[in-house]
Amino acid sequence: MVLNLIINTYHYIYRLFYKREKNGSKFSLVILALIFSVNVNAAQISDVSLLKQAISLRQTHQNNQAITILENLKINHQDHKRINIELVINYLKLNQYDKAETVIEHLYQLPLSANELTKLQALQKRLPKKSNKNKHRIHRFGLTATLYSGIDSISSQFPIYEYIGDINWQDGYEVDVSEEDILVNRGKQTERQSSYYNAEQLKGFYRYAPKKHFTVFGKKTALFWSNKLSLYRQQIQNRDDYQQIKFDSNISLIITKQWLFDLRYRNRSHFYAGKKRLNDQGIQFLLSLPIYNNRLKFGLEKREKTFNSIDIINNSTITTPWLEYAFKISTHFNASFGAQHRQKRALDVFNSYNNTNLYCRLNYTPTEKMSSYLLFNYNKLHYLEDDPVTVNWSREWRKSLALGVNYQFNKQLNIGLNSHVIRNKADNDNGKDEWLRLEAFIGYQF
Repeated sequence: MVLNLIINTYHYIYRLFYKREKNGSKFSLVILALIFSVNVNAAQISDVSLLKQAISLRQTHQNNQAITILENLKINHQDHKRINIELVINYLKLNQYDKAETVIEHLYQLPLSANELTKLQALQKRLPKKSNKNKHRIHRFGLTATLYSGIDSISSQFPIYEYIGDINWQDGYEVDVSEEDILVNRGKQTERQSSYYNAEQLKGFYRYAPKKHFTVFGKKTALFWSNKLSLYRQQIQNRDDYQQIKFDSNISLIITKQWLFDLRYRNRSHFYAGKKRLNDQGIQFLLSLPIYNNRLKFGLEKREKTFNSIDIINNSTITTPWLEYAFKISTHFNASFGAQHRQKRALDVFNSYNNTNLYCRLNYTPTEKMSSYLLFNYNKLHYLEDDPVTVNWSREWRKSLALGVNYQFNKQLNIGLNSHVIRNKADNDNGKDEWLRLEAFIGYQF
């Protein structure tokens, strides 16, 4: 039918305009406009048909199939009230109360008629009391114990680095893009080596979220104060133990459940063979704002690295502005990509550099119990000391790939696997270096 309409329109416009516009320019523009209009209308009709199909599936108790259609529709129609309401109804049917509550909160941000508001309030009453109670908890505490076992392998034409430390790539559903928690030294030539390790971590969490909201720029604003403290110990094969103490504290302001301002303080203390080698502390400011169904994030971090007396020449200041765009691909896939410009200034210019870091991240949650991530980093370092008389190389390229999967048996117990590869290449054919880690873990939340 659409094809016949295009053909008939073509002949009609041809007879109408051909004699007046022999060059055909106006004729071509009109034809293109009509074809575009038909395609747009067809797409709109298609979405309407999908919504009707989802409603029919819900009426026949096929809620999972209905949710799949509705969540895909919501990607392009985030504020469509009927799509959101249908999602709430289906989530409630499957007892997915957290998801239903999230959509209800979004609907309250949209302009609602008196009838729509009444229906929404009726749906909200179907949420169990436990869900509403948890929403307004002022104080939240958590304690998690995790055991790790893995292997590290280093191989190269001539190793550039010594890698020591904990890389906790999976923290809840967030994956850190920074590799700065590894103790790194540009060192002497060594042979290919592998070492096994076991490790344990104890992590505590506290969050304060007052019930009473206040106003910022005339908008309703919520306050959150979150704190994390973790103790990590790693027993490395044929080497001394490594320990790390992490502390993070951040204050967040969420304006109308969309805009986010976050101020964060972090501290990392590194110990090797029972002696403190490095203290790494810094402060970070983050601004996150919504763009349709996605988010744009701006950040600025300032850090100070202080080594012990033996390595004091490596003391440095690191300044990192960054930009990230996060978006939802589908029901089960979320992704983000970003860029950082890290400026490291050490007492020894030999260890000072500018680093351009590009990264992309993909999170996959096929079920409520299983989650996985893939993180790729590309770094281009330019050392400030680039006199060929003094150094062999001044530019370096570093690529890394991290991959992990986590399975949550219940609220307390989870298991998973992590893998991480870092490859370095120096300019002027000065060599390559590769570091590989494979790790399994099991965690328990008290």
